[in-house]
Amino acid sequence: NAALISCPLFWVIGGLIVLIAVIGAAVGAFNNLAGTSLSVGGVILGAFAFVGAAIYNSILGIIQILLTSIQFIGDLFSR
Repeated sequence: NAALISCPLFWVIGGLIVLIAVIGAAVGAFNNLAGTSLSVGGVILGAFAFVGAAIYNSILGIIQILLTSIQFIGDLFSR
């Protein structure tokens, strides 16, 4: 048990399980109060899609800034 508790992978997986359980409880409470039928899987996958899109757009923004900077420097030397 001591070896399992000292492993960081155990804490990461345990944290994800707790996070999913909290999200499940929140979705269940919201469904009960609002009379809706949201699914826990849809909420979790929607959150992952949101984070993935944010990371993708951030990377594309950085690439765009780099390419624009290179173009600007090239335009300065071509005059």
